[in-house]
Amino acid sequence: MQIKSFLFSIGCFLLLMSCSEETSSRATLNEVYALRNVSGGFAGADVDYENGAVTWAFDADQNELVVTSLIINNGPQSAYLPLQSGTYHFTTSQSNGRTYLQIEGHQIYDNGDYGRYILNADGSLIIDQGEGSNGTAADVFTLYFE
Repeated sequence: MQIKSFLFSIGCFLLLMSCSEETSSRATLNEVYALRNVSGGFAGADVDYENGAVTWAFDADQNELVVTSLIINNGPQSAYLPLQSGTYHFTTSQSNGRTYLQIEGHQIYDNGDYGRYILNADGSLIIDQGEGSNGTAADVFTLYFE
């Protein structure tokens, strides 16, 4: 009887060890995200945006990013907009287990990176312009999307 209990315990342990841990990020940018906040920079900006006032729609099949902004071009919300309304070509890359975004014509780093991005399990997106695949940058922003 003790052998059966022991084998059962070992089996349960092995089963639990073989389960993979759920990661907190997804790999592909292919959704519409609403810009919620821009923070950072030399002046320490912390600007909130109404839900839907600025959206970034990523199409991974076409490598297109469509930015739509309803913000009037005056005041802090427009001053800290990361991109104006329009269509942009984008690519992504991975390095050392992290993912990076490149937006054509809007690179922050010499290698073309716009910054590191994190897709969270809750559907939110964070773009950290302070981190590129080959270094860091100062006086840049962190963008928070839902």
